[in-house]
Amino acid sequence: MPAARTLSRRLPVLLGLLLLGACAGPERIGLGVEDVRRPVDTTEPPWRSVGVVATAAGARCTGALVGPRHVLTAAHCLLDAHAKPLPPEAMVFVLGLAPGRPGLRAGVASVVRGPGFAAMPGPRPDPAVPADTDWALLTLDGGLPDQPA
Repeated sequence: MPAARTLSRRLPVLLGLLLLGACAGPERIGLGVEDVRRPVDTTEPPWRSVGVVATAAGARCTGALVGPRHVLTAAHCLLDAHAKPLPPEAMVFVLGLAPGRPGLRAGVASVVRGPGFAAMPGPRPDPAVPADTDWALLTLDGGLPDQPA
């Protein structure tokens, strides 16, 4: 019997076993048996410097204030679906976003990406370039009120 025919007969059985195995335990992918995540107060350090970088392409990524007007994030978050860089005006940074609280919004005036960063459609970082090039520094347009140090 050819290998392809053998595989096609066994494939439904293998898929069924995988589904049963996935349903068997209480584990959550990436979390383990117990979910240890907990809400944090986004007005307290160090969480008050963490926000969301949102783009017109629909990306939502974590960003961290590293200065009064500077946010560090991942460069691959600032691309369109064809892996082309988005312009700064297609981005916004939201600080202090939490359930029941909209957060403070600021536009982006400029972007500096890691030297040598390259991406593939999807968008995802190109595996041929070093991982340490996948960063971007956003300069905000000054829309956030002064934040405590």
